[in-house]
Amino acid sequence: MLKQPFNFYTFAVEINSENRLDVAGRTYNRLLHKEIADYHGRLEAIKAELYPARRMTKAFKENESESFKKMTELQAKYEMEKDDRRADKLAMDKRFNMLIRDFVAVYKKLASEFLHYKDYLGAEYELQVVVIKKKDELLEFKDKQVKDYELALRIPRQHFKHIEKLKYDEMLE
Repeated sequence: MLKQPFNFYTFAVEINSENRLDVAGRTYNRLLHKEIADYHGRLEAIKAELYPARRMTKAFKENESESFKKMTELQAKYEMEKDDRRADKLAMDKRFNMLIRDFVAVYKKLASEFLHYKDYLGAEYELQVVVIKKKDELLEFKDKQVKDYELALRIPRQHFKHIEKLKYDEMLE
């Protein structure tokens, strides 16, 4: 540009119109290149910032899918365990009800046996009372006989009376 002649007019430098367009075009191109380079730099900086975020997002997505699979697996296991517990509870309830019915049956059987033994013991008790009463009467009778024998042995006259009474009792028997 300096090689071409300048036109001096009122103390200012004028560039001819061809050169002016050329200078303006180069300046504009240079500014565009600079702006494009700035945009490329910013784009690279944004890419550099986004790369770890994208990598982290990708890792989160993979982790999320693995976690979702694990949650689905655990949910299935939970449902299976819940069903097993429900089945176990039903089985235990049935067994418990069966044990209660068996207990009630055994209790009723024991109650009837108790009543039977109670009646039997009542009869045994009455029989025992009668036996004791008869034994007491027999003892009283034997005591009376012993006293009579003592009396007969002490008093000779009573001895003969006693022998006659024995003969009479033997005849009655």
